[in-house]
Amino acid sequence: LAARPGPAANEAAGPDDGDLLSRLFADAKAGNVATVRIAPDLCTVSRRSGDTYDVRLWSGFDTLWLADRLHQYGVAFGARRPSWDSRLKAGLRVADLAIKVVGGLCVIYYLYRHLPPRKDDSVANQHRKKKERKRGFAGVAGVDKALRELREVVACLRDPAAFARIGARCPRGILLTGPSGTGKTLLARCVAEEADCEFLSCSGSAFVELFVGRGSARVRNLFAKARSLAPCVVFIDEIDAIAKARGMLSHNDEREQTLNQILCELDGFEAKDDDAAAAPLVVLLAATNRPEILDDALVRPGRLDRCVVVPLPDEAGRREILKVHAARVRLAPGVSLDRVAARADGFSGADLANVVNEGALLAVRGSADAVTTEHLLDAVA
Repeated sequence: LAARPGPAANEAAGPDDGDLLSRLFADAKAGNVATVRIAPDLCTVSRRSGDTYDVRLWSGFDTLWLADRLHQYGVAFGARRPSWDSRLKAGLRVADLAIKVVGGLCVIYYLYRHLPPRKDDSVANQHRKKKERKRGFAGVAGVDKALRELREVVACLRDPAAFARIGARCPRGILLTGPSGTGKTLLARCVAEEADCEFLSCSGSAFVELFVGRGSARVRNLFAKARSLAPCVVFIDEIDAIAKARGMLSHNDEREQTLNQILCELDGFEAKDDDAAAAPLVVLLAATNRPEILDDALVRPGRLDRCVVVPLPDEAGRREILKVHAARVRLAPGVSLDRVAARADGFSGADLANVVNEGALLAVRGSADAVTTEHLLDAVA
């Protein structure tokens, strides 16, 4: 039980707030009280003579202490419904809290919609300078058909005037499709290195945000920076994260606005045939493992003009890929990469790179001086 309030606290009720608690205790001690109905702010006293009177309780009054005193006097007591005044006060407190919360949210929304947005360069700043790596297509093997299609893009980036003289337009976008680990990201980077131009790369998930409009702003900033660095290659990995076909069951306003901004950047209202030659040369390379779910407006001619399939390498391609990765490790004399390539049927470029690394780890584990054919075959198995 809480500490019992003293006489000074009883007097706090005041003569205008009903009878004092002292009268209730006096009647209870004299045996004149029949029942008492207790509410949080009021208790109704019924005397044995038949008359009743109310005793108002101050806010925070300990009704358990009152019930204990009445029990000592042998008075029957119980709870009563709160008065309409207490209900009204409780409702007003809840309404006041709700108004403050809703008002605060409205102020935050107003500021978010009307204040000038902070420039978001988190995607555009993912910039790889062209002087960092200069391997180009020399570091790519096993995808000869894809390389033939991408060499034309490289030629356009190197000498766009040669294409403009005869009225040819450089492809605005290339879609790289194929199984995971076949080298789509590597091809995109090597296109920029081979063309000796700037390279901007990001993932499709970098544009996905909770707030509607943030993703489209990042797309605008990305392409604005690409135009300032032109000629430039922009690479978006896993583009299916933001370019799924619209009208599907999974509706998302933020993803659709981001897709709409990409469509406008590739071939929107600002594209003019008469000044296409003078426009900054920016080529978009996009990669995905699921081209069938992409929006039709994105893969039409004029946006992602071409679809370059990067398949799993055949046996000859696997042998060439193994040669590229084996150049980084110490091989024993007489290592047969042909046997390894024949054994690694269905392996992608990433799988073959892992085979070479696992073979080197097996050689270290066995205290060998170099990687042998048996180490590589064990890594395949």
